[in-house]
Amino acid sequence: MIEREYVIIGGGIAGLSTAIALAKEGKRSIALIDRELSSSYHSSGKNAGIVRTLTGDLDLTAITKEGRNMLVQAGLMKHTGGHLLSDKRELLSPYLKEARKLGISAVMGKGSGIMGLRSEEHLKIEDDGTLDIPAVLKYCSESLERSGIDLFFNSPVSAITPTEKGMIVTIPSNEIRAKTLINAAGAWASQISLMAGGMPLPLTTHQRHLSWSAAPYPSKGPWAWWMDRSLYLRALDGGVLFSPCDNALAEPPPSHVYPVNAPVIEELANTIKSVAPVFKDTPLGKTWSALRTFAPDKKFIVGWDKINPRLFWVAGLGGHGMTAGFALGELAKNLLLNPQKHPLNPDRIKL
Repeated sequence: MIEREYVIIGGGIAGLSTAIALAKEGKRSIALIDRELSSSYHSSGKNAGIVRTLTGDLDLTAITKEGRNMLVQAGLMKHTGGHLLSDKRELLSPYLKEARKLGISAVMGKGSGIMGLRSEEHLKIEDDGTLDIPAVLKYCSESLERSGIDLFFNSPVSAITPTEKGMIVTIPSNEIRAKTLINAAGAWASQISLMAGGMPLPLTTHQRHLSWSAAPYPSKGPWAWWMDRSLYLRALDGGVLFSPCDNALAEPPPSHVYPVNAPVIEELANTIKSVAPVFKDTPLGKTWSALRTFAPDKKFIVGWDKINPRLFWVAGLGGHGMTAGFALGELAKNLLLNPQKHPLNPDRIKL
């Protein structure tokens, strides 16, 4: 049996960032467990890599703003700017108001502001950008390796046994005893909580597709996100990455294969022809899907479980994980070491 102060279940951006933040604070008695062969196999690793700070929720945007700043400081964000698009100004005005409240540079303008894209209005977020997801994950992995944290991949959790002094987590190769279990299990966070005797939070998982095209687009061109249509796009690997912004409920697949829904991609192609005609003649290529996990109120869940005092949550990132991740790790570290009330605590959710 291995004994550690913390055991983190989940090797996506939530678990990685929390481990990094704790290690920087000198808390290195940590075991990080993931069921997959490598970190961020699921949502984090299949992310579009768009750094979008304005979320429509002040609590979340305060975190995405700080997360963006930390990505910039780490040299991981490409500064491109981003455009929220709509034919109706009233759909963009709340985001402009949000930007002004939080000191985020944003400017409203006519048209799309991007050649070849159609929209009556746009809101330009000056300081947003894009990420190279493999580079972010490499940065996280190297940070953890330098810290000496124990990493257990290909290690599905078969049992969690609460004790008076913490938890015993059983994986194929060992048992890990820890004072605190940090639940960063993404789409499996509800399941892990039940195994640990924690809150039965009703998290939901939603499927989202992404499709890459070889259509030319400036590598430093701004990402574009239509607020009145189901579409966003960004430059990636010499082409363009598109998403139809689909949001269908979906269970985590039993295999490692996430299915692709052909009608969703057909609708994506039609939307591209309508509002991004510059790309209409270039076929969509590689297509994949992944899951996003949400709390009932669509806010992140960060804080101590109200049923099991040895269980701590970092979950429900709802697609904002790569932008918010580093800041979420700092918030989680602060609430772990100095427990206090916070708007994102799990006890806000009525069961």
